[in-house]
Amino acid sequence: MTTTQTGSTTQTGSTTQTGSGTQASASPSAPGTPPRATTTLHIEHPVTDYATWHAAFDRFAAARSQAGVRAYTIRRPVDDDRYVSLDLEFDDREAAARFLRFLEEKIWAIPSNSPGLAGSPVTRILVTC
Repeated sequence: MTTTQTGSTTQTGSTTQTGSGTQASASPSAPGTPPRATTTLHIEHPVTDYATWHAAFDRFAAARSQAGVRAYTIRRPVDDDRYVSLDLEFDDREAAARFLRFLEEKIWAIPSNSPGLAGSPVTRILVTC
């Protein structure tokens, strides 16, 4: 299952949420308009229990919003229900790097803030080409 969010409206299946009431889209920009550059903080890690992990993830929605997360997508392998892949979308690299530091220092370093997390997350900051 894939969950994508950019605000507060939900659809089932591959879930898309947007704060502005419009669906997030991977479609190209309007003709003559350069594509909007995005920076993605990609995170992968094993979890002990997805429901526990997701409840903890949901508790930090305000922190994500304040850090400039425009959208996120959660993916799980079809053959491993104890593994999570997460993409957090930002406007720039600096915001993504700041949020990664926040995760490392305030979330992942404190077990009570990261229940369900198993092992060390693997992260990478990516840019749209």
